[in-house]
Amino acid sequence: MREEHAAGDKAFVDYSGKKVPIVDRKTGEVRGAELFVGVLGASSYTFAEVT
Repeated sequence: MREEHAAGDKAFVDYSGKKVPIVDRKTGEVRGAELFVGVLGASSYTFAEVT
């Protein structure tokens, strides 16, 4: 089912729930980083950033 969204009306934001492994080159330590995702309702323009 397709929903219509007016421009500037809605933005959908959340963390993906999956962690991305980041490796420190000097120590070899592996840490998990969160993936933030945002989507604009009208255009479906997507933004993602590892935090």
